[in-house]
Amino acid sequence: MKKVFFRIKFLIFVIIFLLYNSNVYAWGWEGHRAIGIIAQQLLINSKKFDPINDILGDLTLEQISTCPDELKAFQSQKREMSPVCSQVFTSPAPPTNTGPWHFIDIPVSLTNPTHDDIEKICKSTCVVAEIDKWSSVLADTTQTKAKRLQALSFVVHFIGDLHQPLHTAERNNDLGGNRVSVQIGKRKTNLHSMWDTSLVNYVSTNPVTVTIILKSDIAFAQMETQMNPEAWTFQSFHFARNVAYDGIPIGRSITKISDAYIQNALPVVKHQLANAGVRLARHLEKLFSKYNTNE
Repeated sequence: MKKVFFRIKFLIFVIIFLLYNSNVYAWGWEGHRAIGIIAQQLLINSKKFDPINDILGDLTLEQISTCPDELKAFQSQKREMSPVCSQVFTSPAPPTNTGPWHFIDIPVSLTNPTHDDIEKICKSTCVVAEIDKWSSVLADTTQTKAKRLQALSFVVHFIGDLHQPLHTAERNNDLGGNRVSVQIGKRKTNLHSMWDTSLVNYVSTNPVTVTIILKSDIAFAQMETQMNPEAWTFQSFHFARNVAYDGIPIGRSITKISDAYIQNALPVVKHQLANAGVRLARHLEKLFSKYNTNE
């Protein structure tokens, strides 16, 4: 009887979790959570994780990784936030109109965008600028722990967003592929959503399994030394221009995604998820080393 009761409770938990977490997130909740898991695993034995852990309390990087998307959905659609994200964004009052913070739309017509291009397009309100802004708040020991928790959630999430190629590019005002209809398998969706979720699900629908599958990609990512979010932007843009949009016609009512496209895209998806997790860990290490925030 106890086993039956436990299974019922577990099933209810899974249903509630899926209701809170479906169709909301960039990278999908699986991708963002996998990035959080990778970063925390890399940081867990570092002394620099102590102040981060103090800010997190009983939460994890995985748990707070999706909260900015939940906040965005709450603000734009009045969709109820999960208990964890409600805890993160109840007090202090969260910022409003956060939607534009999640991306930067660099036209793919710019074959080699520059720093000046980013400055012109961003206008201080894009994912690149928000990583810098919330990193400063996170490192500021005069801020309350609750405010720094919100900042940590934004940093975790936005570094993830920046590594989704279609969060850095657009073609013919298509909103990063949101206006491009595609069919992948039997599912009809848009190009952006396909990169957010469908392609990640080809890796796995379980965030922990994703991190296991990405083991070699994570090891490779740890050999890289790029620590500049602007450099990460250029890399993501390159993948958007040369992989995500490659073979996707302009103006077609719906494009059926080929197996060849999927096989070309999946290594990029895995590479970018691994990069995001490793770079997030290093970004946090560097941030807390620089500001010496042992409390």
